[in-house]
Amino acid sequence: MECPGTPRPSDDDVQDIIDKRGLVFGLGGSTARQPPPSPNSPARPVPAADRTYRSVFQQPAIEVQPAYAENDWYDFLFLPAKLLAHTQALKANPTLTPTAHDVLTELLRKAKPSGADEPTKARDHTLQCLAALVVLQLQFTLEDIEATVPTNLQKGLLDGLVKYASDPKKGGLNLHDVAHIHMDDAILLHNRWQLRIAIKKMLMNALTVSNKLPLSDNLKPPPDEVEQLASISGLVPVAQLLEDIQMSLATTPSTNPSPSTVSLRHALRMDLGIFHFHQKQYDMALACFQTLVKVQDNQAPLGDKMLVGYLHACESVVGKAESSLEESVAHWWAQSDWPNLIQALEKDNLQRLDGTPSTAVLSTRCRSQLEFNFKQFISQPSDNPAMEWTAVAAAVRKLRILNALYQHVLVPLLLIPATTEPRSSRFNSIMTVGICALRRILINADDVKYLHGHVENITAADPERNHQVEAFQREIFKGIPLRPPVVVADATRRQQRLYQDHPPFMDTPTECDAMILAMASRMLHQSQWAELSQVSWKAHLTDTPADKTSRLLTISSVCGALMHTTSRLVLTASPSSLANGFPVKIVVGLLDDVVKEVADAAAPRECLVEWVPVPVLDTIVSLTAGLLQRAYALNLCEYRVSYDLTPYGDLAILMAFAPDNPTGVDAVQSVKATQSEIVQVHLVCLQALVTRCPRDPRWHCARADVAVNPIVLQKLSSAPDFTAAVRSYLVAASLATNFFEDAQFTDVIDHGSLVRLSYCLVKLGAHVAAAVLYQIFPPDEVAYGLRILHLSPAQHDAAFFQYIWELSYLETLVHLHANTKHKNPSHVEILTQLIQCPELNASNPIQSKKEMEQRILRSYFRELCRLYLVAEHVPSA
Repeated sequence: MECPGTPRPSDDDVQDIIDKRGLVFGLGGSTARQPPPSPNSPARPVPAADRTYRSVFQQPAIEVQPAYAENDWYDFLFLPAKLLAHTQALKANPTLTPTAHDVLTELLRKAKPSGADEPTKARDHTLQCLAALVVLQLQFTLEDIEATVPTNLQKGLLDGLVKYASDPKKGGLNLHDVAHIHMDDAILLHNRWQLRIAIKKMLMNALTVSNKLPLSDNLKPPPDEVEQLASISGLVPVAQLLEDIQMSLATTPSTNPSPSTVSLRHALRMDLGIFHFHQKQYDMALACFQTLVKVQDNQAPLGDKMLVGYLHACESVVGKAESSLEESVAHWWAQSDWPNLIQALEKDNLQRLDGTPSTAVLSTRCRSQLEFNFKQFISQPSDNPAMEWTAVAAAVRKLRILNALYQHVLVPLLLIPATTEPRSSRFNSIMTVGICALRRILINADDVKYLHGHVENITAADPERNHQVEAFQREIFKGIPLRPPVVVADATRRQQRLYQDHPPFMDTPTECDAMILAMASRMLHQSQWAELSQVSWKAHLTDTPADKTSRLLTISSVCGALMHTTSRLVLTASPSSLANGFPVKIVVGLLDDVVKEVADAAAPRECLVEWVPVPVLDTIVSLTAGLLQRAYALNLCEYRVSYDLTPYGDLAILMAFAPDNPTGVDAVQSVKATQSEIVQVHLVCLQALVTRCPRDPRWHCARADVAVNPIVLQKLSSAPDFTAAVRSYLVAASLATNFFEDAQFTDVIDHGSLVRLSYCLVKLGAHVAAAVLYQIFPPDEVAYGLRILHLSPAQHDAAFFQYIWELSYLETLVHLHANTKHKNPSHVEILTQLIQCPELNASNPIQSKKEMEQRILRSYFRELCRLYLVAEHVPSA
């Protein structure tokens, strides 16, 4: 029996329409379907090509056909049981076709909205009830509805929910055992949606939505969020809406309200507070948020963090009237009455968790004002140089401890239910933040003792939250234990030597040797090179000094002699002095002594990292780098050396290329240390400089060069670490350019380093990212970027297409991905949109082009840092 109304098209009619629409893709063709459709093959047949060429840029906008047939909607309309079965299947598998988005969108689009003087037709009423049935069966919240249904169709869905709740026949669906919604809940949900629409209209405008890329064949792009909001009509005035919401919230719910009703009322009150907040009605917003704090609902849909944030924002603006207690606190602070002030804050903290009314405790405004006074008091200069050890400073630290405990621990604990488990993530996050804040304030053991005593008093004063308070005390004692002073770390000891007149003694057998070792350390760190090279340590040592002591003293002497010679060359550098030539032989002899002493040590890394200052390490690594380059250039090096001398400075360049005595043999041949020892000292010094100077980009760049071309024997094959090299190059570039914020930052980065960075990216398979760098190279090198793009088109990362502005690169990529061998329509579409971007117009001013290039490069380097420096994105080597 045929159903009345619109006739249903047959399957062949639907397929013919789809096939004729497919003629617009690429090469046109006939409507012969190859292969023929079958029930087991969901793929649509492709029309045969007629060999008519159409350019890639002449293609119209691609209209993606749905994966479902048109007659499904007629089945859903006239057979609601089929829709009910489909929703049950969607609950088990949300990716089933048609999805919830497809079902709701199609039902709501077919339902014509009713006008002011036009009643809703029976067909539209049934469609809206069907959409409401889908939402109720899938148990969607309002947030799920907003994420699934387009904004301009949401009003029809919410109207359908109200009609579904008010119609006992459910639109004539004749279904049993389906989901229901109470009329009050439907009205609350409808009012909450209208309130959220009003908030969105306040916060959204044409400047807050993302711009659309211009499409030559799409004259009318899809509406954005602002246009969809403007298209919604039939809403009640905001004043009437607020009145209805207040009446609904004032009405007491039933004796045993359902959890969904309680959660809905909580969310509605939260949205009402947000609306008043953005209307700058902070008093009304604060009243809403304070009601939520008192309720302490476990099912707060927006989470407690947002509630706490809005609550603090409102209280910072509105504040509260000062009570007599607050006046006393202000008076005690003005009179510096520390005992009474500490006692008042201790009592206030004890009353926080025992249910004391808010009128009997200090307000948030008062505690914030006290924190400001504490910080201002500490920042003021004092006439007493030992103020930190006085009773005043100790009292202020106690006040700061009490305030930090209140702000970061007690107030957040009040916002979570008393039944919350101590092992929950919310409780752990509160305790982590609180312990971190307290650690910044604590200075000595007395502060820790005071904190532990106060926490014990809080634990004893709260019988209701026994499990939470016990966990709170346990976490405080575990995170901030009372322990003896820790031993100063080696890295801290090295930094202290720069500021101490007498460096700390090291572990030596006798007191005399310890004093001599301290003297050598002081002379090293105070740059007393001449005295260090001339002193005789053997006359002052005991008969049987420790091997480590004598080794360190010898290293100090040879390093002092080397620094004395090289520092004089740098200080007296002038055209007349440089005319005499760089004393290669003298410097090589001194460097030879240093290399032998360090290489002979049992732990050369410990000697260099723990003992030698940074300027000495800088000189040693520069001279060893230049010496290896000099030997390799003279074909006297058994190692393969291929790194740039730019990061090492002038000493390395002079050592590598300064002329020696032409009549005799080169100074390299007179080195007594083996080349393996030189390579070892060079690598140890370089790693020590990276460790001790992590913010110096030179050493990161030098380490990256060694990672790309390892120093190995020429007869052996090298194993470069390209991932480590890319990370080091990016760290060096970000440090040298203030994380790419400096103007013209590409001029700061060395050209050779950029070339090697591109080479490493090619080896890692990031061909598009490697080709981006060649856009800033000289014109004769731009062609190499085109070669890189041809290497492996199948591995191209479309995320880096946006960083290309050279039209030749974009056209090459379009040609590669439009080819049948590497055909990728999505890549072609992205590249076509980029080519049509107005910023790439050749008639733009030169200054605008340069600014555009700098902006693109800044985003490009930051994206590389995100991929290779962030832990979760670093690819495996």
